[in-house]
Amino acid sequence: MKKIFAIVGLFALVVLLIWQQKPQETLQNLPTLPSFVLADVVTLEIKQQAGSLQADYDGQTWTLVGDKHKQLKEAVVGQLLLDLQTMKPQRVASTKAEYVHRFAVADSDVRVTLSDNKGAKLLDMIIGKPATDLRSTYIRLFGQDTVLTVNKILTWQVKRTPGAWLVEEEKAEK
Repeated sequence: MKKIFAIVGLFALVVLLIWQQKPQETLQNLPTLPSFVLADVVTLEIKQQAGSLQADYDGQTWTLVGDKHKQLKEAVVGQLLLDLQTMKPQRVASTKAEYVHRFAVADSDVRVTLSDNKGAKLLDMIIGKPATDLRSTYIRLFGQDTVLTVNKILTWQVKRTPGAWLVEEEKAEK
């Protein structure tokens, strides 16, 4: 009988040790991000210090505003829009306005705005630097102080050179 109690006690001790070594999860109240339907997006605007990009969608092609002869690469725009639509918040990095510069999400950093055909904003956010895991990105909804990490790599998508967005001119003419 003593052996049974010793075995049960040893088992309980092992279970207790394993349970205490399990990393504890932090419970954060994550805000919801604006949702939108891809078909509703007709204007894409990316503003940054290096310059801005504004494009309109006519139902078939994305073209630069002010130069309808320059088309954007459908795959590049499509991937960005899909990532923006499906991104999920992972954690709150900060709720204080004085820390936005640490995450590169100040108003003067990369701002992305998506609009519908009536000019209503579907998404208006600042995309910051990659998070420490390099698989997520710091973002902030424009006009709010909360900095979040989202499960998408967005920084390099929006910081493309102007030429990386555009279809090569000889292909666009064909």
